[in-house]
Amino acid sequence: MAAGLLAKQPYREPGQRSRDEYVLTDAGTEFMPVVWAMFEWGRKHLEDSKLRLSHLGCGAEASVEIRCADGHLVPADELAVRLARPPRR
Repeated sequence: MAAGLLAKQPYREPGQRSRDEYVLTDAGTEFMPVVWAMFEWGRKHLEDSKLRLSHLGCGAEASVEIRCADGHLVPADELAVRLARPPRR
């Protein structure tokens, strides 16, 4: 919770006492591609993984990709980290 990925939210089922559940914050939702990328790594490198990401809309398998702002698929050997230029005044 310190990173702000989850928020505690009270809920109550009929006839039961009030309890707390943890729900994703906006920051938590934005973090999910990191989780999905780790999931995909495990699927590829751990022999017993039978889980797959899938598209709820059509049921096809889904994957994690990096694309540039122009829409090109960027392979790992073409990915770089740069300092952002400060905005001009």
